[in-house]
Amino acid sequence: MRGGGAGFALAARGHAASTTARGISSTSKAMGQYIDDDDDDEDAEPKTKEELEEELNEKIEDSYRTAAHNIRNSPMKRKMSLYDDALTGATSVRPFLEEADVLGQEEDKEVPRELMARVIDVNRTNKVTKGGGLTSYTALVVVGNGDGICGFSTGKGKDIGVAIDKAYVRAIRSLVHIERFDKHTVYHPVTAKHCKTKIIMEPRAKGKGLMCNQVLQSICEMAGITNLMAKVIGSHHPHNTVRAAFEALESMQTPEAVAGRLDVHMYKIDFPSVAARSVPPRACSGGSPLRA
Repeated sequence: MRGGGAGFALAARGHAASTTARGISSTSKAMGQYIDDDDDDEDAEPKTKEELEEELNEKIEDSYRTAAHNIRNSPMKRKMSLYDDALTGATSVRPFLEEADVLGQEEDKEVPRELMARVIDVNRTNKVTKGGGLTSYTALVVVGNGDGICGFSTGKGKDIGVAIDKAYVRAIRSLVHIERFDKHTVYHPVTAKHCKTKIIMEPRAKGKGLMCNQVLQSICEMAGITNLMAKVIGSHHPHNTVRAAFEALESMQTPEAVAGRLDVHMYKIDFPSVAARSVPPRACSGGSPLRA
């Protein structure tokens, strides 16, 4: 019995050793295969942006197909909820959409703004849906070069920065030229009205500055007007104020334009100042001096 027990023990040890050897060999093969796979991944060329975009589009299409299948095979109450998810960005599709947005923003370069910009107003709206609130922003921006060229526009976006960028891009596409007298003020008093907002503008002498509210000051800075007196009557809504101000500035007429419309000649007469006059004052018959 002792010999049989010893033989059984030796056989068990041999079986364990062979099993361990086989396990080591299989582990080594797996590790070698894993290392080879890593080498293949390192040797593989990185995917281009077009290839990544194609893969994302395929994933998004598959997700929408799955959502359409779920909508067709769901009860009516569930269908309405799935429709809302599909319209606002389904839960299964949202990660791929966010990945696509990140991929599109990686190579976007900041374009330097050639024109100055002033943000006049930012309005926030919130739409309540079954899937949650949808927040959007509307920005009103005035742009200009400070030398007679300016424009304005509005932009909408889910973020304030996106809304301002959209408004800036739209504003530079609708620039207008503002006529100025001696490049500092308006030629004559002008009046304009938009909805319930009425604006009256009058010229001022050099050095007098701007006498108006902040919205009109921003517009004057963009247009290069440094001396002006303006009054807003009625509604002071920023959108109406901006539109009425641009209508007033665009309706201004220069002497050249009036002379061309009336078909008359225009002459410029420079009156010398009192200090530049060399003729002494002469006396009249009564003896009282008269200014020359």
